[in-house]
Amino acid sequence: APSQEGNVPKPKEPEQPESGDDSIQVSVDEHGMYVLHLTMPQYKLLKYAFVGIPIKPSTEKPGIMTFRMTEPQFKKFQANQASGAPSQEGNVPKPKETEQPESGDGSIQVSVDEHGMYVLHLTMPQYKLLKYAFVGIPIKPSTEKPGIMTFRMTEPQFKKFQANQASGAPSQEGNEPKPKEPEQPESGDGSIQVSVDEHGMYV
Repeated sequence: APSQEGNVPKPKEPEQPESGDDSIQVSVDEHGMYVLHLTMPQYKLLKYAFVGIPIKPSTEKPGIMTFRMTEPQFKKFQANQASGAPSQEGNVPKPKETEQPESGDGSIQVSVDEHGMYVLHLTMPQYKLLKYAFVGIPIKPSTEKPGIMTFRMTEPQFKKFQANQASGAPSQEGNEPKPKEPEQPESGDGSIQVSVDEHGMYV
């Protein structure tokens, strides 16, 4: 019996002729139009490649977006693809996470959010140690996570925070003048004995 599958030209489907993504289907119809079949996730990933191409997709199959492009449009699509996808993280400056840019405490996290605000995440013990650095900075922390205080500062505020840190923490021992213990005020060594003999000589 002849193959029942002979009328299904599966071998002819050039599913990945010009794109590196093997899940994208591209074919040329009888009118010479380039036809792309994309799922919604694929379209979101490739949306940048349609910049400057005035076409609207049709939905011939549920969940599948079908784009028909002329040859010039398809060449522009390829050129856009070749230029590369824009960074999806462009508005989130994650690489700038200098987690300890201004302090020697490696557990302090500092990042810059999408609004350009400097964000510090401190535990309560860290905040107590760094409280002096917030002097003159009118901000209040939020508690987005239990036990974590989140401070958002503008760049001038953050620079003041750094300056306060650079000036150093005030001495926590200032009220305990232990170094002043003058145990032997007239001699540098407590083992030296000084006395006056019967002739008035210092011995």
